[in-house]
Formats: sequence, structure tokens, C-alpha cells
Amino acid sequence: MCGIRCCILDQRSDAINQVDWDLDEVHKIPQWLERRGPDEQQSILLPIISNEEETSNDHNPTSDQKWLLLQASVLCLRPTLIAQPVAISKSSIASRKAGNRHTDDSEQDQDTPLAYFCWNGEIYPNELDIDSPKDRSTAHVSEQGESDTHWMAQKIQTLLLKDTESSDDDLTKHLADTLLSSHDLQHAEFAFVLVMPHRQSIFYGRDGLGRRSLVLQSTTTATADAASNGSTNHSSPENTARTIAAHVSWQVSSVVDTDFASASDDCYQVEEVPPSTIFHCNYHTGQSNSYTWKAQPSQLQFTEMPSLTSLGFSSALLESSQEQHHYCRQLHHLLQNAVARRLVWNIATGERHSKCAVLFSGGLDSVVLAFFALKLCPNVELVNVSFVLKHHEGPQEHESNNTPHDPPINSPVIPMEPTLGKKVKQKKKAMKKRDGSSGSPTAAIAADTKAAYGSLEDLKRLFPDRKNLELIHRKVSWEEIEAVQKDRIPHLLYPKRQEQKSSGKDQSNNSNQHAMDLNIATALWFAADTTSKDTRILLTGLGADEWLAGYGRHRQAYLKGGHQELRQELQKDQERLWERNLGRDDRTLSDFGKEVRYPYLDAHVTEYLGSHVPLEHICHFDDNSSGPESLPGDKRLLRLLAQDIGLVSASKAVKRAIQFGSRISHVVDKQRFGSRRKANKSMQKKKE
Repeated sequence: MCGIRCCILDQRSDAINQVDWDLDEVHKIPQWLERRGPDEQQSILLPIISNEEETSNDHNPTSDQKWLLLQASVLCLRPTLIAQPVAISKSSIASRKAGNRHTDDSEQDQDTPLAYFCWNGEIYPNELDIDSPKDRSTAHVSEQGESDTHWMAQKIQTLLLKDTESSDDDLTKHLADTLLSSHDLQHAEFAFVLVMPHRQSIFYGRDGLGRRSLVLQSTTTATADAASNGSTNHSSPENTARTIAAHVSWQVSSVVDTDFASASDDCYQVEEVPPSTIFHCNYHTGQSNSYTWKAQPSQLQFTEMPSLTSLGFSSALLESSQEQHHYCRQLHHLLQNAVARRLVWNIATGERHSKCAVLFSGGLDSVVLAFFALKLCPNVELVNVSFVLKHHEGPQEHESNNTPHDPPINSPVIPMEPTLGKKVKQKKKAMKKRDGSSGSPTAAIAADTKAAYGSLEDLKRLFPDRKNLELIHRKVSWEEIEAVQKDRIPHLLYPKRQEQKSSGKDQSNNSNQHAMDLNIATALWFAADTTSKDTRILLTGLGADEWLAGYGRHRQAYLKGGHQELRQELQKDQERLWERNLGRDDRTLSDFGKEVRYPYLDAHVTEYLGSHVPLEHICHFDDNSSGPESLPGDKRLLRLLAQDIGLVSASKAVKRAIQFGSRISHVVDKQRFGSRRKANKSMQKKKE
């Protein structure tokens, strides 16, 4: 994974060449970029020379001009570290040597680069099959452990040498064909920037679902002038950074620039780059175009699966229909391969990552992922966070009070609601009066944490050899929440924060949406922070609800208009996933140098569920608790799978949004409004 940044500095004669803005400051990698890629950071500065200056040979570097700044940080997950940006020339592909952190055009070799390339992506093996391994001699080069960045640079080099006379429009289309429709990249998730100085062009884009964040920022000349006039007389590092940011007229990057985020929303336009599209911008003329790749019907073939008994399935599924057998077998097979695809980095040797973490709520989606991860990865961390007003809140007989990272000790399974005697009832009443909780002795234990311990017992039973299998549970206090929700999390939320502020249709709904995004991002941020320092891969269950009908609105859609209405609602959720979830989650979870991976968004899994499985086998909303073992109707197919591989607790788990299951909404509302009820009343008044 990487952090990438490409920006245009609109130089003013009174700013860029002043003594208080030296070249080292221009090249300096921002902290928000460095945190995404702690292993290597580099920078390239290129002058933007007009055609008139180029022909007159009268270019004066001290006059007003524009500069193009390209920066990247690298989180290395392969044996060979490839520093970025990568210089692609006719005869070679080269990254700057480690330690040479920045360069400018005067340092270029005689073999002038055709392009500079920044790649934040991962190319997963296409044909990986844990049940039936393929002939490893046929694996393409990216499947043999080579750096994805170098492999992609080679493909782009081939394209550029072939398309030397192509127009910008044609080259945009050819890049889209290479990046979005290539069979080799059907499982790739990425964001990229390609700069071609001789064309004065920038190309950029995201994969078909938008799993890697890419944000476009722009400002007006008037805004830059105003900001510049207010900051050029100060030489502190903070003001120097603001001066540089004030001269950024255009930028595309993994995360919004901190100085953009701290400025007035009226001054800057910030937006997520849409997925499945390659964009082109001529930075001299300002002209732009794009090419959107339309997915074609896949030729994916689903082979006959092994029998249920050979996969370890038990009673409930064997008693259901033969058709249900088939769909469950396929889903088991595809999900297992989806997880394996994200853990095996060299299909030629079978080598895999030695450590990963699962964001473990104890719910259905995360427990199924944990099951497959434990089958494939030597070291799996199950990470769970919950939120309290103070660190001493909650029954200490189940929780260690040494550090917020310590897992609870002794009894791992916490009862949902014990039988209460008279004295306990009195204590319950006192607790309710004191802190506004539901009053249960276990009320301060988050629902997700309770569920996590129940599911942990299932996993321990299924993996008896994993003696060190424990839940890494962290309790986060209001003080910690408040500290990061002031600046750090809002910065990572952009552009969602700006979108919510700019919409004037329903301010109360916007406020609710912002509070929800802020709380979700905070929970994810602390979860990433709770993992071990050397754990770099995070598995998350995002996508399961959107493809398996896991939200309450899916039930309502079905009750309103049957499977047709439900299909439309699912499609709407799938199409807006990039805008509502993926960018936010990538920016938040990657803030600690981690890479988040989404097995439920695997190309084979989404295609199978979206095009090959009838909705009546995916969910069952006619009766909320019908079928084998009275399973809930949402995500029925996945529940059957979970039940029959032994994940009994998870198969019956009720869907809880992370902000409620972790209790962060409870803690925030109580601290800011006094109680959840008062918070709801406040929102109601805004509506009125």
C-alpha cells in the first residue's frame, strides 16, 4: 500500500523563491502521507513550462510559473521495496534509490522519462484455488511475488511505447483498457497517478469499486492570493507549510491535505474520485477528459464443488434443499479463496503473509472471515474495541484494568442478561441513575464485545491447536475519543465532511450523517491502532451487507415490492459503496501504516452473489426466523454457511451497526447531550 500525492503549485514571484520557502520544505513529505507508507517516501518536482517558454529558450526559474510536485510513501508488503514515484523511460523502469528522497528536473538521466508513476494498489492472483491448486508454472509474473508497482510500470511502459502518436483521448481509453478490463487485473484494487511531462498530462483513477481512496482538491487563484498574502511573512514550519498549501491550485491524493481540511469550505472544492474511470488533465491548457469502463457480462465459470460432507458440513444444511446445498458450497469455496487471495503473496511458492488482523465485532461477517483466516494464516489477531466514559467503567471481574490493550481474563463468555436478585436490582437502579445506562451490570460491556467472546469460544473449539487464540479487546475512553475527533478524524473524513456541510436540503439529516461517519471512523481508527505494530494487513467484512441483504432497509424494500424492489435497493447500495464507505474506511484504517482488504468485495464473490444466486436463496424476509435452526432472514445464505462450519453463535447474531455495537454513539451522545434521549430530542428540534 502507498500514499500518493500529485499537485500543481501555482508559483507567485513573491512566494516560492523567498528565503523562507526553500526547496527542502517544498519536497517535505506531509505527515498524513508518511503515515500511510512508513517504509519509504520520495518526492519529485517538475517545472511546468509553457510552449512559448520552451520554444524561446528563455525560461527564467525566478519568474511566475507553475510546478508539478509528485510525492509517494510506501508500505512494503513484498520482499522487494520499490520506491515511488517510479520513472518510466523507453529503456528502463527505475525508482529513486533509498535515501535520495527528492529530486528535480535537473537531476534527470540522459534517458528522459516518458512518465512518472505512483501506484497504491494490490494485484491478487486470478486463479488461486485452495481446494484445487493450479499449475503454478502458468502463474503470471505478479503472482510470483514480484512487486505490483514494478509489474504495472512494465505494462504501462509497453503501452506508452506502442501509443507514442495517440491522442490524449485515445491514450485515456487505452489506459482504461489496461487497468480496468484486463483479465490480469480483475482482482486488483488500486488508485494511481501517471504524469507524462512531454504531454503536459496527468492521468489518474481508481479500480472498479473504488477500494483505495483518491481525492481531488482544487481552489481558485483568488483564494491562493489571499492565503499567500497572509502567510509569506512568517518563517515557522507551520506557516511555511500553509504558504506552500496556499499555492496548490490542483491536487489529487490519497488523503486531503491538512491545510485544505483546516481552511474554509467555501474556498476549496474537495471530492472523491469516482471509481471505474480513468481521468486525464492537461495541466498547461486545463483541458480534461475521462473514460468510464462499463463492465461486460463475465465469462466466469463456477465449477462443481466437493461434497458437503468432505467440507465438514453438518446437519442443518444437509436437511435443506439440494439447490441450497449447491449455493452454500459455492459460497464456501469462493469466500475461502477470497481470503486466501489476500494472504498468499506468491502463488508460485505458496508463500503467504505470516500475520494479519480481523476487525472482529463477533458478528456474522467478521467471524466467517476469521474462520478462513485461521485456516490460512499462522498468526491472526482478533481485534475488538468498545467505548466507555471512563476507563474504570464496567464490571472488572471480566476486564483487565492494566492497559486498554489487555484482553479480559477469566470468564471469556459474558452472559447477555443474568437473573437479577433484589440487591442486584437495587444496584442496577443506582447505576441507571448514575450514568444513564440501561442499568444492567453488564451494560458497560459493549454488545459487540459480548458477541466477540461468544464467537471466540466457537473458534477455539474449531481450532484447538491455536493455543494463543485470544481476543485483543481495547476499551477507549471519552477523553481519547474527544482528542481525536477534534482534528485527526475530521481530516481523514474529508471530503464527506464538506459534502454534508454544503448540502442545504435537510441540515438535521446532514448533522446525523456527519455524526455517524465521525463515530464510525473513530471506531475504525482505534481498531487499527490496537493491532500489533508488525501487523500490516487488516481484513474487514465490508460488502457482506450490500451483497447479502444485511440492512433493515432491505427487509423494508422486500416487504414493499418483493424481490424486484429488493434488487433495486441492493444495487443502489452497491453503486454508492465507494462514496459512502470505501474512501472513508481506507483513509481511516491506513493512518497507522496498515492495508485494509475486503474479501466480501472479491470479484468472484460479488459476481456470484449478484448474478448467479437467486435472491430467495440469499435472504428470507417472509419470516424473520424460519428455516433451519430459526435463523434470521437477513444474509440467510451466509448464516447457513456459518452454522454448518460450526460458527453457531455468529450464525444467529443480530445485525448491529458498529457505532451502536461498540457503544461509541452512547458515550458521545451522553457526554455531549447528557443522554441518548436528549441527543435524539436535539436532532428532532433541528428538523422542526
